[in-house]
Parts: sequence; C-alpha cells; structure tokens
Amino acid sequence: MMIAFAHQVRRLAAVPALFALCAAGCQPSGPSAPPRPTQEQMAASMARRQSAQAQPRSLEEIAQGAFGSAFRSVRREGDTAVFEFAPLQDLPPDSTLRRIYKLGGLAVPPAFRDTPHLKRVRLVALDGRDPSRRLVVFTVTREASQKIDWQHLTAEAITANATVEHLDPQFGKG
Repeated sequence: MMIAFAHQVRRLAAVPALFALCAAGCQPSGPSAPPRPTQEQMAASMARRQSAQAQPRSLEEIAQGAFGSAFRSVRREGDTAVFEFAPLQDLPPDSTLRRIYKLGGLAVPPAFRDTPHLKRVRLVALDGRDPSRRLVVFTVTREASQKIDWQHLTAEAITANATVEHLDPQFGKG
C-alpha cells in the first residue's frame, strides 16, 4: 500500500513539472502552425498591395482580367472604350444574358478608374461560334456607371442606366 501511495505522489509531482516545461516553450513534436508575420512584414505586404492597386492598368489588361478566355479585342474610339468578348452560351438565354452583363461589370468600373478621360464604355458580346453575330451591345457612360451597384449587378440596373443598343432576339426584351 505504501508503495502505491509513493508512486501516486511521484506522478502528481510530475504534473506541475510538465506544465512548467510547456509554459517555457516546449513544443509538441509534429506539424505546427507557421510563425505569425511580424508587424514590419505585414506593413511591407500592405504597402506592396496598395502600390499594385495604385498602378493604372491598360484597357487590354482590364479586358483580359474581366473576360479571360472570352476576350476578343479592345480599342479606343475617341473618348469611348470598346470591349468585344464572346461569352460561353452553355446556359439558358436569361442566364447567358446575366452572364454577359456581369462580365461587362468586371470591365466598366476599372476602365473608368484607370482611364480618366473616358466618357463611355461600349461592351459588345459576340457569338463564339459566329463572331459576326452580335448578341448584346450596350454602352455605359461615366455618369451612369456611378449609379450602378457593380458589386450586386442585375440586368435591371443595366437596362435602367445603360443604353442597350442591340439585343439578340433569343434574349427577348432583356
């Protein structure tokens, strides 16, 4: 009985020693979380991010970022930028029309932000199988762009604030 009691006392004495080791920085073996960045590293990262955002992009860079593989061309016509793209048409017509407007919404705000003398942005959605066929053509002025909630873009916001110059019959009245 006395031996069992002595053994338990030794075990209890080991518990505070274990806590002391862990508090002193004892790390368990195995994978651990990566070290947290220092204040200087975080400040440098933020400065790099802000400088990258401050650099204006060309219309070509904006188009490639907005349309990806659907991008066809971009050009300036006076104070208007014209973006041509061929979106996928793998959805029903109403969903394809929403896709066209949302893709356009990725190009319009940065085009006005990075090209101060632009007054209008015209977006031309082409049929990928027949590039001579225009699906939708719409123009957004700088003033109209400021009225549109580009984060939560709807087809109604486009038709209320932009000029829809052409709408393929497959889309009905849009």
